Amino acid sequence: MSALLALQSLLRASLQGAVVIGLVWLVCRLFPRLPASVRCGLWWVACLKLLVGLVWIAPVRVPLLPAPTSAATSSTRIILQRGPASPIAVQTRPAPIVEAAPEPQGPKKFLRCWQRLSLSLKAEDQALC
Repeated sequence: MSALLALQSLLRASLQGAVVIGLVWLVCRLFPRLPASVRCGLWWVACLKLLVGLVWIAPVRVPLLPAPTSAATSSTRIILQRGPASPIAVQTRPAPIVEAAPEPQGPKKFLRCWQRLSLSLKAEDQALC
């Protein structure tokens, strides 16, 4: 870690922490009847902000999903022409096939595992009785 990066991180954490500490002080001064537990919690949040600001150096990168393709294009195009000799023309195109995203398996696996565990514990309890 370079010295410049560490200095920038320290400066950013100090300024952001000072703003949070100032807000907590202001809330405690404006609302003097706040319970002591709430005031204590606010000061702990301010301290946590200082700590997280020093430890967390790089921002979290969140990858963005690609923009969805426009479904506004019609799959059927109808051309109507009026006149004695012109027929009515209808042009159709097949609609694009959109596949559904696969269902996430994590929650299902967790629920199955939890269900098996609870059933096995229930069987153990019944065997002991």
